[in-house]
Amino acid sequence: MDKAEAERVVESTLKELGLIDWVRVLLFTDTKEYIDAIEKAVGQSLDRTARERLEGVQAAYLPVGQAICVVASQSRDEATLHRCVKHEGLGHYGINTFRPDEKRLVLDTIMNSRDESSAVDTPFIDNVHTLKDLWRAVESTYPENSPQMNAEEVFAFVAEHASGDVSRISHGADTLDELLAEQSRMTLSLAQLRDITENVAAGIKLGIREPQTEPQQNDAQYRKDVCYWGQEDQALDQDEEYGPEMD
Repeated sequence: MDKAEAERVVESTLKELGLIDWVRVLLFTDTKEYIDAIEKAVGQSLDRTARERLEGVQAAYLPVGQAICVVASQSRDEATLHRCVKHEGLGHYGINTFRPDEKRLVLDTIMNSRDESSAVDTPFIDNVHTLKDLWRAVESTYPENSPQMNAEEVFAFVAEHASGDVSRISHGADTLDELLAEQSRMTLSLAQLRDITENVAAGIKLGIREPQTEPQQNDAQYRKDVCYWGQEDQALDQDEEYGPEMD
């Protein structure tokens, strides 16, 4: 996808999500331009390991300054880029619409749910039936991440599939209330986590969810194609509700 086409898709998706006035977009033609910009920003060349880590990055979220970085050449088509924008916007931006204590509790609960095996009736992510499935896929793709960072990736991959239907704002409200009451003693199923992301997406679209957590460092969270454990040819890029996402 070229830069002009990517810019059109990104702008359209941000308007759809209600984020057009809340996040900045840094658009790069290809991976080289993206890495060059990072090296200029940090004032030094990246080592080989760091450069290899950035190969294949489709997009990234920089929490300080609320910016989404997009590498146009890494998006195969509009559907991929649409999903990437949702990943960054509803996932990594969205998690910061919780208060700091709430965000910590949500991520801790996702970490506590690493082995949760309650299956969804209709899988909305290809080959993923349980939160345990998604955790295995994320950990195999981001082995360098801390558990908390991977918990945020799990949240963001589920958020990619939020419908954007504002009538579903009540979805997740009961689960969130229970979570806040129980603190860290409960676990979440994949279906419950999806309900929470529906609540976040609807709140952002209605303009009633705004950033409440302000990270002090730009530890970018980035999206790559994630492959289901043991099925290396099957990336988690399927979304039946969006027929024809950015990290």
